[in-house]
Amino acid sequence: MMSYLRRTLEIAESLFLHIENETFIFPDVSNVFVTFTAGAVADTFGAWVEIQDNLAVTLSSVFAAQAGYLTELMLYQFSVANEIWIIEISYGAAYDVVARQRVRSDWTYNLDLLSERIPAGEAVYYRAMSETALATCRANFRYVYV
Repeated sequence: MMSYLRRTLEIAESLFLHIENETFIFPDVSNVFVTFTAGAVADTFGAWVEIQDNLAVTLSSVFAAQAGYLTELMLYQFSVANEIWIIEISYGAAYDVVARQRVRSDWTYNLDLLSERIPAGEAVYYRAMSETALATCRANFRYVYV
């Protein structure tokens, strides 16, 4: 019975993290951005690439000392309009996928991610596909720490 209660408390604490927390933004400067590039073949994922902004600061750096979750993904400034994109986010050498999104490139989107936990010290990657090879868009993230 105690094991059941302990597990229930762990689940409640995890859910609480997604409901009420201090959120952070990456990149955290208004003129800095992340660019996602779709694979070199239409409708095919590109290689996994570590997420970094245009100043070469990595998303991994925000999780260097503390584990956390990605809670939101903003996508905007698509190079090709009215196409479907699929984006996957992962961490670590095994590219453990923590979140996926599918979006049409016709607007600016603020998408809930509610990712799986990203352990401290792990590199964070993305890969993307679009209906047009090598299409690009910009991205920003919102995240929380555990």
